[in-house]
Amino acid sequence: AGPRLAHTECDIVKEAINQHIRAGEIRLVLDFADVDFVDSTMIGTLVASIRRVNSFQGKVAICNLAAPLERLLAILKL
Repeated sequence: AGPRLAHTECDIVKEAINQHIRAGEIRLVLDFADVDFVDSTMIGTLVASIRRVNSFQGKVAICNLAAPLERLLAILKL
C-alpha cells in the first residue's frame, strides 16, 4: 500500500505550498505517484492551496493521480 494523504498532513502541505509562494515559486507540480488514499480534509486543503496559487497567477499541475481522485478534481474544475 502506498502513502495516504489525510488530515494529519494538511498543515504540512499548506506550509510547503505557502513556502513556495513566499519564494515566488508559483508554478508547482504535485506528484501523486503511489498515493493510495486522500481523505476529504486533504482534498479541501488541495483545493484551497490550488486556488491560493492561482490567485498569484500561478499554476499547479497534479500528476500521477489515481482515477477516482482525477475524476473528483475534474468535477471540481481543478
